[in-house]
Amino acid sequence: MTVWIEVADGDRAWNEKIQKNPEIPKRGLWAPAIPRHYAFFRRVRPDDILLTYLTCNESTRMMWRSSIVGISTISNEMYKKGNKMFIDTKDDVTLPIPIQLREFKKVETFSPAGGLKRLIKRSMQQYLADVSKNDLMILLKIHPENYSFLKESNYDGLFD
Repeated sequence: MTVWIEVADGDRAWNEKIQKNPEIPKRGLWAPAIPRHYAFFRRVRPDDILLTYLTCNESTRMMWRSSIVGISTISNEMYKKGNKMFIDTKDDVTLPIPIQLREFKKVETFSPAGGLKRLIKRSMQQYLADVSKNDLMILLKIHPENYSFLKESNYDGLFD
C-alpha cells in the first residue's frame, strides 16, 4: 500500500468526492493524459490511500485553505477517457480537523526520502506525490481527534 497526497485547487475537488447525488459523477483523481501526470498515475494502485490537500485558491471554507481535508481509498487502476486520465476513489472521509500547511510545515521528523518533505520544499506545487506511512501517522497525530476518528472508521487497518 502506498500513501499519496493530491494537491488540488479549491474545495470543489473534495466536495465532488463526497457528494451523494447519483446524477452527478463522483470525482476521484483526474489529469490531462500527458507524460508528466502519467508517470504518477501509472504507479497508483487499488487500495492505496489518498490524502486531499486543498490550496488556498478558490476554497470557500476558510478552514480548508492550504489544508489536508480528507482521506480516500483508491478503488481502481488508471483509465483514460479521451485526453484525460482518471482514477476512482471510495470511502472518502472528511477529517474532523483539517491539517493546515502551517502546522505540518514545522514538523522536522518527516522522512527525508519521503515525498512530503519534497512537496513542502516545493511549496505544495506538485499534483500528486507519494508519502511514507510513517509520515502519514505523523500528519494524523498533529490533531489527535483525526487519529482517533480514523482509528474508529474504515481506516482502522492503517494502524496495524
